[in-house]
Amino acid sequence: MNGTTGFGIWVFDASTDAKAGTVARRNAENVGWYAIVYLAEGGGFFQSEPTGRVRLQPGSAFFLMPGVGHSYGPEAGEEWLEYFMLFEGDIPDMYKTNGLLSPANAVFQTATDPDIRRLWMQVMELARSRNPRLESRLSAVGLSLVCSTLACAELPSPVAGAGLAAVEHILRTMHERVGESYFDLSQTIADTGYSQTHIRRLFKHYTGCSPVEYFNIIKIRAAKRAMLSSRNSIRSIAESIGINEPGYFRRVFKRIEGVSPQEYRESIGFWADHTDK
Repeated sequence: MNGTTGFGIWVFDASTDAKAGTVARRNAENVGWYAIVYLAEGGGFFQSEPTGRVRLQPGSAFFLMPGVGHSYGPEAGEEWLEYFMLFEGDIPDMYKTNGLLSPANAVFQTATDPDIRRLWMQVMELARSRNPRLESRLSAVGLSLVCSTLACAELPSPVAGAGLAAVEHILRTMHERVGESYFDLSQTIADTGYSQTHIRRLFKHYTGCSPVEYFNIIKIRAAKRAMLSSRNSIRSIAESIGINEPGYFRRVFKRIEGVSPQEYRESIGFWADHTDK
């Protein structure tokens, strides 16, 4: 399916692929495009010279970049189901130049973000339609998918163990309520069977953060996504994630990112001509 450059990104193919004992390999000179691959089921590996060999699990996503050789697929005796999207354009070129797309940091863990799976379903549906009138929509959703995946770099991934289901329930609820100003932990854990004290301890154990810290990370990640993909003002972006005080938003953003929101937007370049007040 042909795409469009109207959104600074051209999505020219997207589909699914099931692998069983098959490994994809490409030399650097044979990669002239970008791709994002999402592991929906199964397990395996991704390998390139910058990353080394990385173990993949359901929810893992990785980027393929021009001029970077790679191999990936299920390990011996394993199977997997992948979604993939091939794209190019000014925005991915800019992200690569500015280090947002980095060959050394090509693998992301997206399992705790329900929006990622939803975006992949939209991309697959639009690509299957083969409808030229939907090409602009495919580009827009493809850009959102790239930005959402890149933003997952800031989120600690919980590890398996006792109480993980309760923590994952809290994480899903946080994502659903990212636009709210306050996260009510007591209400969320009411049906988990854990006390607030115990759930806070479990949450810290699995994520390395307190619930309040993690909720702020999700908010700032959502704000970065909006800065990457829109010209909305910083004030309106802050309000969209439930923070109505600009000074507080700047402090939280800088504590998490090390730079102010304005400095971050200027650093990505694409929307640098837009002035925020």
